[in-house]
Amino acid sequence: MGWRGKPLRRHQLAQLHHSDGLAGNIIYSIAQEPNGVMWFGTSGGVSRYDGKTWHNYTKETGLLENHVYALAVAPNGTSGPAPARRDSHRPMSTGSKISTGH
Repeated sequence: MGWRGKPLRRHQLAQLHHSDGLAGNIIYSIAQEPNGVMWFGTSGGVSRYDGKTWHNYTKETGLLENHVYALAVAPNGTSGPAPARRDSHRPMSTGSKISTGH
């Protein structure tokens, strides 16, 4: 499935914004699960896109910080953010996965 319901050609780029469904306008990291689900670490939290629907996760929904600079997808498909601490440029692991119910 492509962006906005249109099929993407191989190596085609799309520009994404908060108005499209992203948690924030600045994308720091991107990860893709084996099933094709895309994860975006942004300036406003983590966004999950399954090809049809956006789901956003923020500090208000359990993240330690909204600026998410690194994402990890384990071989079993679980995903988790590693937000940076305000007083440091080093990534800080949350030690827990994002529970999406998907």
